[in-house]
Amino acid sequence: MGDHSVPPTGVRTRTAETRVGYLDDLKTVFVAGVIAFHAVVGYGSLGSWLYQDVQESQLSPYAEAATAVIFGPPAFFLMGVFFLLSGLVAPGSVDRKGTARFVRDRLVRLGVPVLVMTLLLWPLLIAGVHRATGDRSVTYASALVHATPPLDNGPLWFVEVLLIFSLGYAMSRRIYRRSAVSRGPVPGLALVCLGAGIAAATFAVRLAFAVDTPQIANLHLWQWPQCLGLFALGLAAARRGWLLEVPRRLRLRAGIVALVVIPIVPLVVAAMAMAGHPATGDHFGGGWRWEAALTATVEGALVVSTAVWILGFAQRHPLPRSRLREAAARAAYAAFLVQAPVLLGLALAVRPVAVPAEIKALLVATAGVVGSFAVAWCLVVRTPLGRLL
Repeated sequence: MGDHSVPPTGVRTRTAETRVGYLDDLKTVFVAGVIAFHAVVGYGSLGSWLYQDVQESQLSPYAEAATAVIFGPPAFFLMGVFFLLSGLVAPGSVDRKGTARFVRDRLVRLGVPVLVMTLLLWPLLIAGVHRATGDRSVTYASALVHATPPLDNGPLWFVEVLLIFSLGYAMSRRIYRRSAVSRGPVPGLALVCLGAGIAAATFAVRLAFAVDTPQIANLHLWQWPQCLGLFALGLAAARRGWLLEVPRRLRLRAGIVALVVIPIVPLVVAAMAMAGHPATGDHFGGGWRWEAALTATVEGALVVSTAVWILGFAQRHPLPRSRLREAAARAAYAAFLVQAPVLLGLALAVRPVAVPAEIKALLVATAGVVGSFAVAWCLVVRTPLGRLL
């Protein structure tokens, strides 16, 4: 979610298109995945989404299990990949603009949407959804003042946290007054240590802030270790040529680790169920539990290995160039911003239709992805907001 139109100083590139293309591909695919996930969980109990508060029907246990299988593994690493991409482009952006302009741009591009969502749009959406479903006691004022968590910003917690990390990086560049230079490849041992550090920090943080517990301004503190770790990895890797190419051996090893680690938690959950001890989210979400320690360990290994493999794979397998792909890439950030009103509006529109929740979830997910990108493209291309988005 950042400026990557010009390569950073000290990083060689074949063409701007080679680099920008795969970054845009990843950004587009992952934003579409986030939108689809929010649409589906609106009819389930996994995760957290506003429509769950008013859902008129719920996914069957089998559909819920399928949702966990499809979206569960990406939940471990998806946001980390976003922060890796943001870290990769930050050094070049500061090199070109200087810290002052970089900070101004981040405050406008990231900070303004967060403020609008927090103080205006999200309270309006909360009130609108409840009133549309018959609960007229919820108003904009009550949603703003009594939101849980306080100063809730819905899906824009990612943008908020990215702004915090970006400002911290700009401050460090201002203090040290020089750009980092390449010191050779990122060693595999450093990635192992990074994964172990993320795992240990995740377990420690979740002793106080378990998964999906509310924090002021929806900061998602329980996810910060992986987000900060991958953002830092992106900063370090940018100066070592990763914008152009992840080393082949490192990519292959990361892929093997990811394949080994991905099934661990699902297999443990299945084994516990077969033994008559079904697991709940509380077991794995935090606290002094072996399940929470296992989850943190898997998350540390998975977020690093998967992010490295995905980055390398996307570099070697760009999507075919087309006008649709370019339009989707241009609108991806705006689509992330507008997904909430689009998805909630669609869910309310199909609410009276007497069909199973599974069908509604598929309809809202499909139309939500298309609708979010279409609305976003119109905003970016047809309105002055294009300069912001």
